[in-house]
Amino acid sequence: MTGEMDARDFKEFIRLGQFEKIERARVTGEVSFRGEEIPRNLRLLYVTFLGPVDFGDARISGSLDLTGCWFGRTLSLSNAMIDGELILDDVVVESTAQNGKAGDYDRAVVGTALDASGLRVTGRLSGAFLSVVGFADFSHARIDANAAFLAFEIRRSFAMSGLTVGGDLHLTAGYRSGATTKGFVAGNLDAANVSVRGNVFIAGVHINGNLNLWSADISGNFWLTPAVFKGSEAVASVVRGDMHLGASTVRGHVQFESVQIDGVLKLYSVDIGPLRIKHANDADAGPLGRRGCRLGGMWALGARIRGDALLYNLEVSGFGVGGERAVDLSQATIEGNLRLWAPGQFLEEGMRVTNGADMPEDRQSLIVGDIDLSGCSIGGDCNLTNLQVDGAVLLDDAEVTGDVLFQSAVSLLDSLQTQERHRDLYNRLVQHALEDRTGKPMARVRRLSMVMLRCHNDVDLSGLTLRATEAEVRSHSGYGTIDAHDITVAGHLWQYRTVGHQRWQQIAGGDVGIRPPNSDAQIPGSADFSGSKVWHMCLSGASFQTPVTRREDAETVERERGLILAGAKINELEITPLSSRHIFPIPINLADTAVTLWNLHDADDNRFTRYKSLLESDATFRRSTYLAAESSLRNRGHEAEADAIYREMVRRGHRERVRRRFWPSLLEITMVGVPAMLISMTLQLDLLVILATILIAALLSRPLVAFVRWLLWDWLLGFGTRPIRIGVVILIFLIISFAAVYLDSRNIGPTIGAEVATPDSPSYPQRWDLWDGAAITLRVHVPLANWGVRDDWQLADAPERSLYFAQTRVEGVRPEDYGMLMMILNFLAWPPFLAFALRRAFRFAS
Repeated sequence: MTGEMDARDFKEFIRLGQFEKIERARVTGEVSFRGEEIPRNLRLLYVTFLGPVDFGDARISGSLDLTGCWFGRTLSLSNAMIDGELILDDVVVESTAQNGKAGDYDRAVVGTALDASGLRVTGRLSGAFLSVVGFADFSHARIDANAAFLAFEIRRSFAMSGLTVGGDLHLTAGYRSGATTKGFVAGNLDAANVSVRGNVFIAGVHINGNLNLWSADISGNFWLTPAVFKGSEAVASVVRGDMHLGASTVRGHVQFESVQIDGVLKLYSVDIGPLRIKHANDADAGPLGRRGCRLGGMWALGARIRGDALLYNLEVSGFGVGGERAVDLSQATIEGNLRLWAPGQFLEEGMRVTNGADMPEDRQSLIVGDIDLSGCSIGGDCNLTNLQVDGAVLLDDAEVTGDVLFQSAVSLLDSLQTQERHRDLYNRLVQHALEDRTGKPMARVRRLSMVMLRCHNDVDLSGLTLRATEAEVRSHSGYGTIDAHDITVAGHLWQYRTVGHQRWQQIAGGDVGIRPPNSDAQIPGSADFSGSKVWHMCLSGASFQTPVTRREDAETVERERGLILAGAKINELEITPLSSRHIFPIPINLADTAVTLWNLHDADDNRFTRYKSLLESDATFRRSTYLAAESSLRNRGHEAEADAIYREMVRRGHRERVRRRFWPSLLEITMVGVPAMLISMTLQLDLLVILATILIAALLSRPLVAFVRWLLWDWLLGFGTRPIRIGVVILIFLIISFAAVYLDSRNIGPTIGAEVATPDSPSYPQRWDLWDGAAITLRVHVPLANWGVRDDWQLADAPERSLYFAQTRVEGVRPEDYGMLMMILNFLAWPPFLAFALRRAFRFAS
């Protein structure tokens, strides 16, 4: 029947079960089944209702099929009970006359175009191509089976808060007659506190407002993806406002594919399975298949992710975050890996080679704003490779069980996993390396902060570039810097990385003439690793080449552009020298740095110069740093280089003390001025000449004392590291004196005891041989013991006796005077010789 009937005739046909008579009919007036019990299925096909229709509080003992119905006013299913299915396919709820009255019907009383709040359906709910010109309300409804809305259109908001679905919930686009029709909500889609026992599929849906799934409970998986139908163009899912999934529980995985959310994706305090925010990776999706998700922001503070969190090809505009972090995962717990890039992100299952157009090294995550991972706990790797961030990356107080990765092409080449699992990428990287080209990937961020990071494996920064202008660096804005003080790294920390020698021989086919590729983090500002604990730190000075020209500026330059390792505890510190003028980082702060093994790629011919260059790169003299380097060299058996470093420490320390004093010290003036005065007075010079001599001596006291200090303390003793030199001096004086003085009997006379015992004893010994000369030599030149031999003879002390030196008479000098001079020299030389020689002997023995 296709004619027109009123509501009374319509209900009569229904009572009699004559549904064929009302199919495609036009019904006038208000149709109300409120509170009624209908003992059968209702099959109302393509009926046009000109007035409102009300099934509120009704009980239908069967299914309700409204396929193709057109409701000119409103449809109410509030608190209805349907013991079967509810079919709303191709239903249109026009809800005209929304203001004022239309006949006897007041629209303001009903208030909702489609009111299904509190609805109970024991079967499935289907709403394919449902169209509602107004507000649709399914809040607190209960659907015991699946609920599916395909190609639906809601011209205002769509309420589903408190909805319970016993099966799957589908909100997707639809496909009909060779064309895809998107799902559409003109306002908000509010599904707070929704409970779904199956999966949630949202695909090809366009929401002009917010998508609210706050505190949802989903037992299966959650998908927000494009709608892909073979032979038709894929339809993206778009949310023009925020998407709330905070405080929700999803026991399966959560997957966003090629979605566009103009506001913020809010995942804070969620408890979910693995998280995927990525491209669709579907060839049928066309351009959407390789386009990542586009978000205004992403907040997942305190989230718990039971598996991996993969954020591939992510684009975050920072729109609508209101000055907050663009991506915030602070205090989150990720039980698996956190990856914003992976070499296999475009690989199909089981494949090793990607499509030639899908090169992962060319795909990047683009983020405007900061990424906050502070306090985050990550059970696997944290891969931030190829990341492009117009802001900071914050890993403060985070804990990472695996690696923290800003990988470079060198990192990937040095990994066997690349060769075994990503063959096409590996081949491209090898080709770039053989052609000496810098290959991708390369992360670019404004600032990196890793304060108190705890990494249980390796940290790779070799693929990191920090961006900052000169003005930003000078203003201490933080841009262009790494702040990683007090970090703990159980494995390697690579700022600089090169392919290992054996590995490169395999890659280059044995052609060792080709230089192994290397990669170095680009840091225009400073890098602060003070207080860190690292097993192996690998650095270079490429980013730190700002020498301190003025001592007063040392702290400022160091804070702006220096490498700071103060207080760090490093098992092995490897610094690769450069071919530039400053082969090591400058300035570098090594205050109280404890290093077990210094690895400067040194050899026997350059070991000392490299250590000296490194230590001088620290603009501030620190005795502890020199002692640490000396100890490391000595422990490795390089005694000569260790001694040379010790001498450089003493020299530099003296220069630092002298530099701070313009005038000579009182001690220096006294050491030079007093002898000059005594000599002038001895020569009986005029008073003015004496005063002038003293003044000149005072002015020259510093260079004179410096020369004497250099001659005796530096050159002769080597600050205690060269006892052999003073030993040689002692031996030279001993031999010369023995041969030239002590063997000549004319220099020998009786002692006082001998003269008393034998008054007529001769003035010269009658017989004097080598042993007699040796006894006198030992008595004079080795004054530390009383030898008790030749006690009757000594060096002559009579006034008339002159010294004979090498058979030549020396007037005015007695043999005893020469002996006294030798004794004084030996009294001064023997104590340091013995002290330094014994120290070296015991050190060698240990």
